[in-house]
Amino acid sequence: AGGYETLRLRGRGGVPMLQLYDSDHTPLIQDVLNFGIKSVHQKHTKTMFLVNNGKISAEFHVRRKIPRAFDVSPMLGVVPAGASMPFNITFCPIDNGLVEFDLRFVHNGDHALHIWCQGVGGSGLVELEYLTNKDRKLKGLDFEIYEASPGDVIFFDCFIS
Repeated sequence: AGGYETLRLRGRGGVPMLQLYDSDHTPLIQDVLNFGIKSVHQKHTKTMFLVNNGKISAEFHVRRKIPRAFDVSPMLGVVPAGASMPFNITFCPIDNGLVEFDLRFVHNGDHALHIWCQGVGGSGLVELEYLTNKDRKLKGLDFEIYEASPGDVIFFDCFIS
């Protein structure tokens, strides 16, 4: 009556397999998300997807060190196995210049998925360069009188830097 029995256990393990996809549900080829040059105080949002191609759910949270010019939503969540979750990255520059950071999605312990985010704030400064002394004195452009026939196209040199 006090004997031992052998018990055999079987099971399967799995890990979540999170990937970043763009707004077209295509896996990201590059690990950089570039917003380009945007006007100061204007919001620009890109929607992306966290896709879990694994066999178990993936809990994630966004590392909190995000510059003030960026916002990420949602900051945490669960992506079920075989599903995707949209998230938004918003860039709203508060000053002129480059803003960049490493966006990290930490999932299931200490695994991290990351993408480098960057954008440039610009206030739209335009400088005119006058080509002739006459235009410099006028602080404008003197197109003079040109004889042209209907349908003629006339080109003028103009440089904006």
